[in-house]
Amino acid sequence: GALWFGTSEGAVHYDGKTFKNFGKEDGLPDLKIFAIEVESNGAVWFGSEVGLSRFDSEGLIQYSNRDGLINRSGGTSGVFAIDIEEDGDLWAGTEWGGVFRFQGDQFQKVLSSSEKMYVRKTVRTPDGTRWFGTSEGLFRFENNQIVKVLNRSWVMALESDQKGDLWMGSGWARPGVVQLNPASGSMVSDSEDLGLAVSNVWAVTKRPNGEMWLGTDVGIQRFVNGRLENSVDSLGFETGSIWCFFEDGEGGMGWGGSRGLGRLRDGKVTTLTKADGLPDNHVWSALQSKDGIVWIGTETRGLVGYDGTVMTLIVQ
Repeated sequence: GALWFGTSEGAVHYDGKTFKNFGKEDGLPDLKIFAIEVESNGAVWFGSEVGLSRFDSEGLIQYSNRDGLINRSGGTSGVFAIDIEEDGDLWAGTEWGGVFRFQGDQFQKVLSSSEKMYVRKTVRTPDGTRWFGTSEGLFRFENNQIVKVLNRSWVMALESDQKGDLWMGSGWARPGVVQLNPASGSMVSDSEDLGLAVSNVWAVTKRPNGEMWLGTDVGIQRFVNGRLENSVDSLGFETGSIWCFFEDGEGGMGWGGSRGLGRLRDGKVTTLTKADGLPDNHVWSALQSKDGIVWIGTETRGLVGYDGTVMTLIVQ
């Protein structure tokens, strides 16, 4: 299948043979792409600092404040989180504009969604509940409005585990992690109960074996036997700050952060840094496609493709 990438230089499409960079000359209003989501029919949505764009075979459509994406000053809300339901409804989490829902051809602001809310992540748990990680804490959608469930500043990462518990990573104002059982309301958090050293948490992922991994300022934290252990103690290696995770398709786990790209497979750790030809040691996003190529989003050099042997700088 085709691949889409968000970079500091716009959106990149790869069909297995050729690359095309979508930028302002193609109608994209902004080159900083924060979120990408694909509809079941193949249409692609891009979230940027100036709203949402939708691209399909008919071309590119831009959605802005004229279509309901209005921030508190009357301008267009920047979009940092996108998720699409099975029925086609789209959820958009915005920068200081709250939560919006796209139904039909217009965005509607969700009731009780604070105008000053910065929404960083939205997920849907297996029971169908919609959740939002925001600058003001954890929110849940119910009765056509969003309701605050947990008052915690700057929920930057959000994921559910195999039991349906929510894991929330926080940064900046109140760093740490919370594990919440939504049904009972019971909660464990931070160094008090989980064993996490005080740290910003930028990424959370669920492994196929049920383990939860956290990307923090002090490296990978892995939840083992009811406690969080850092990667040095539990896996035997250091990683630096971790900003993203990706599955490698062969049972391994990859990550990107302040020390380039890393991967753990069959108990062996491999890394890619500037010493290996990586143009930038700061990796903000990464994923592996079905053909085995690892796509790496860097801080200063755009998109890099790595096939295991050769690194190709796609966009810079």
